Parts: sequence; C-alpha cells; structure tokens
Amino acid sequence: MGVKSQCVKLEKLGYLATARKHRARGRPEVTYRLTPKGRELFPQGGVELAMSFLDHISRLAGSPFPEKVLFAHFQARGEEYAAALESRELPARVSELARLRAAEGCFSRLEHEGLLRLVESHSPLQRLFQKYPEAKKFETAAISKALGVPVYREEGPAGEIVFFIASSPAHSGANQAASARSAPKDKEGGEVAVEDSADSSGSELPVGSGAPEHSVKSSAAKSVARKHAPAPEQAELFVLGGD
Repeated sequence: MGVKSQCVKLEKLGYLATARKHRARGRPEVTYRLTPKGRELFPQGGVELAMSFLDHISRLAGSPFPEKVLFAHFQARGEEYAAALESRELPARVSELARLRAAEGCFSRLEHEGLLRLVESHSPLQRLFQKYPEAKKFETAAISKALGVPVYREEGPAGEIVFFIASSPAHSGANQAASARSAPKDKEGGEVAVEDSADSSGSELPVGSGAPEHSVKSSAAKSVARKHAPAPEQAELFVLGGD
C-alpha cells in the first residue's frame, strides 16, 4: 500500500497517469506512466543539444551566426511572452510573466519594494549564457518587449538574477539606440541581417535590452535599483503548486 499511496499522490499532482486493464479473474491491473509534466523532472537534452547545434552552426557558417540565431530566438520569445500576458496593469503583467518563467525552470518571483523587480533564483540557460554572454542581452530584451517598458538586468553574488523594471516606456530615440546595441554584429562591426527589433505594431524593442550599465539613461534610476537590489542571503525559491 505504501507504493500505491505514493503513486496516487503523484497522480493528483499531475506527474503520473493511470491505466486499467481488465483480467479474466481478479481485480483489474493498474499501471502507472509518466505524464509530460512528470517527464520534465528527468534529465533533458535541451541545453546540450542547443549548444551542440550552435557549435556546428559556428563551424559551418562562421562565428557570427550563433548570435544571429540566439537573437532571433529571444526576439520571438519576447513576442510569445507579450501575447500570453493578459493584464494591462504592469505589476500584474510582471506577476504573469513570473509564472510563465517559473514554469520554464527559472524560479521567478515578483518583488515590489520601491522598484518593481523580477527575481530569478535559477537560470536553465546558464551554461549557454556562459558560452554566449551576448544572449543575456537578448533575454533581457525579450522581457522588456513583453512588458513594454525598460528593463535593467543585474546578477547577484549568490547567483540570483534581478530584472529591474521601469514604470513607463522609454523615448523612441533611446529605444532605437538600445536595439542597435543589442543586435549581433558581423566581423566588420556592422549589424547582421536579421529581422529588426520592431514588433508588428511598429514599436521598437524597449530600452534595457541588455545594454551595459553605462548606457542606462538615468543614473538616479540605477542608484534606486542598487538600493533595492536583494542581498545574497535573501535569495529564495518560488515554486508553483502542482495540480
């Protein structure tokens, strides 16, 4: 009964599914199998496979091309996030985005002490970011695009990632400059031939698309961001309850 009770609990949480097979005699045979949610608990080849693809792309097409692919990926990801967010109010949109990214394994949570912050205690793409650090800018651009406001990224000493979220959109000129900084470059320093950062409505990618600290327009805003940055010992996990 001990094993069965554990299987029943896992079934209620959505990790297992049951199937019953009737026999000529006795009780039906009950078998358990993993659901898609359950399979996610086991090692996946996602990051390793992606890095292998990018390595092959680099060898076959040249070193700028992996960044082109990552740029296009995160640009599309930002559009997917934006389409999935239903709320109009910014705090509610950040909360919805935190749930989406928590489901991706980022352990995201919303903090609202002075400045809105999306805090993540884990990044499933950390190995990829280590090899392709420019991808951090592209990910920040995706979050900024989804929320429609500037976003500034910092990494704490304990490994947590903090996205500081502005309360209003940036000016068009600043948007264009940030978008240009985020786009991957070719060997001659020119922008690569990828889809530009404007969305279907004609709005550019918001500022904060991973631009380095010196490119953030307001030093006062940076001061506020640092003041409210979480200390390493404050890092904690945000876990969604299964259903």
